[in-house]
Amino acid sequence: MHTSRSHLRFTYRSYNLATLVMNIYNSFIDPEFSLDRKTKKQIHKLAWKQWFKNSTNMAIYATGLATSMGIFIFLPDIIDSFLGNHFWYHTVSAFIIYIALLAILFHFMRHFRFAPCVYAELRSRGFDVCPKCGYNLKDLTPEIQTCPECGRQREFLDS
Repeated sequence: MHTSRSHLRFTYRSYNLATLVMNIYNSFIDPEFSLDRKTKKQIHKLAWKQWFKNSTNMAIYATGLATSMGIFIFLPDIIDSFLGNHFWYHTVSAFIIYIALLAILFHFMRHFRFAPCVYAELRSRGFDVCPKCGYNLKDLTPEIQTCPECGRQREFLDS
């Protein structure tokens, strides 16, 4: 099959960094809502504003960064004190641990601190989702008082 150069340029231009990030990381918006990209971006922007208003988020993030940076700086010296020699792989192993801790911190902050901001923004737009886990509660009867996904007490939207 032959692909023209113009087709390759179009594919390359449309697949930018934002598209890559959206494909790698969960946007916390149920695909069933069929929102366009602009609306999703606006929801995320407002969720980030809500996230930054909460000083606890910044405290957790700063503490995590400082801890992981401290481990990166001091771990090679700790390893050297036990082994007696300084080798390049001590620094490399400390860097790998640093990157792993940053990845864990990033995942924790996105899942437990940012996702509820997205769910709150969705609820403010009239989407009936669980504020804790984001489960779509739209088709559930009013007799169901808890979220089937996480068990949180259901909060009904004002109609």
